[in-house]
Amino acid sequence: MDNKRDKLVGGGPQSAGIQSVEIGMTVLNAFAASSGAMSLKQVSQATSMAPSKVHRYLASFVRSGMLIQNATSGLYDLGPTARRLGLAAMGRLDAFTVASNGLLKLRDLTGHTVCMAVWSESGPILVRWESGQEPLILSLRIGSSIPLLDTSIGQTFLAYLPSSITEPAVKLQQKLSGTPPTRTVLDQAELDQIRSSCSTYTSSAMIKGVDAIAAPVFEAPNRLFSVITLAASHRSMQGAKLDKARQQVEAIAREISLELGCPQGWRAAP
Repeated sequence: MDNKRDKLVGGGPQSAGIQSVEIGMTVLNAFAASSGAMSLKQVSQATSMAPSKVHRYLASFVRSGMLIQNATSGLYDLGPTARRLGLAAMGRLDAFTVASNGLLKLRDLTGHTVCMAVWSESGPILVRWESGQEPLILSLRIGSSIPLLDTSIGQTFLAYLPSSITEPAVKLQQKLSGTPPTRTVLDQAELDQIRSSCSTYTSSAMIKGVDAIAAPVFEAPNRLFSVITLAASHRSMQGAKLDKARQQVEAIAREISLELGCPQGWRAAP
């Protein structure tokens, strides 16, 4: 690193840091967000830094093992030191706690009731529930099974899990319900729409007058970990309020996914 550029930044002892280290992290983050090796030009574009400046950081990271450079192509990629750090960090990560903290943040941000579901052999089950400021009369409790076809939670799982996993659960739920199913599957257009929308909205799906917005949470490497959901009265989910709530749910889902190590946040292929 260029010691002349190691300037202290921040407003005081609590926030002081070394500027060159923070700039270096921008370079490493570009590799974390990339799907593969990168050229000097690509790193320069991704970081909005001059190639000459980027090259100095790349050279230092190669010497430290954070990056490697292919002798034939000249491309750079994450190196053995970065892999060791990543494995150590993932080994110490409590994914459920990370997701739960994000869920609490969503509740405090919106004031609405929030919940989290994970996958089981019988479909989604509720594992966390936090009530909001608006009272909702719901029969759900921790451990409740969530219908797949008609709820925002269920549809999100259907969109991001392989059909080989979800189809047996759909059949089991229909068998246990004891009533003829209104439909047996979501068509491809519906699944594509859910994935492209980033969140799923349903109105009065389980409880009349209660709407829900669900978004997927991913962990490395792009595995669906859970689905977080915001629930509110139908009158609270109209027009601009609905748009804002969807943006907030999506933002928190992305934050959790990034913290769990999903490089792209949460736009992962099923």
